[in-house]
Amino acid sequence: MELITDPSLIFLDEPTTGLDSFTAATVMDLLNGLAQSGRTIITTIHQPNTDIFNSFDRLLMLAKGKIVFFNEAKLAVDYFASLGERYRCPEWNNPADFFMDLISIESIDPRDSKDGRLIPVEEIHMQYNKGIAFLSESYQLSSLRNNYAFTSNQATSIPQLKLNLEEASYFYQFMLVMRRNFVVYLRNPKVTVVRVVSTIGVAVLAAIMFQGLTGDFTGVRNRNGLLFFANLCCGGIAM
Repeated sequence: MELITDPSLIFLDEPTTGLDSFTAATVMDLLNGLAQSGRTIITTIHQPNTDIFNSFDRLLMLAKGKIVFFNEAKLAVDYFASLGERYRCPEWNNPADFFMDLISIESIDPRDSKDGRLIPVEEIHMQYNKGIAFLSESYQLSSLRNNYAFTSNQATSIPQLKLNLEEASYFYQFMLVMRRNFVVYLRNPKVTVVRVVSTIGVAVLAAIMFQGLTGDFTGVRNRNGLLFFANLCCGGIAM
């Protein structure tokens, strides 16, 4: 619905959560098309599959508020492999799942100790903080490090007046939403027929119940009842 206003910057919070693989891939294809048309799209995604991960242009990975990677997504696998064998993603693994394990404290097994004892919680947190500090420092020292304050020479500012002029008109938004509703009705003919019949039935019932209203105090109260009945019934039919 927000796309109706034709925004130039889009923030999405987990747009693929709860979707099956095919639908999630379809959503990402749509977002890629929007990005290719000149829009900037920023999204957070939990556990994307391999196809979705490969569709990313740039990848930002955060852990404990620190940046452990921020560059082109296609460079992430080779970058982490350069940090050591532990950070090398297996050939047939999903890179996104592998990276999530690297920066997640849940990936530390409390039973993984040399003497067979359980690792104390404090030691787990110490290991995790040490690992994240290593990844953050490695990124800051790498050639892939991005300067967030850098502005490209190709970037041009857009005046606020131009932004306002390029917004989709209210008439366009109204027509687009109305067209969408008509398509929904046409795709569900049985539901549409039921709603039409119910509306006609409610109208006939209201006409029978409230016919012959007078202009006195009783008639005014009856008219209030008619308005309440109409709103109640129309709301129930719409739902």
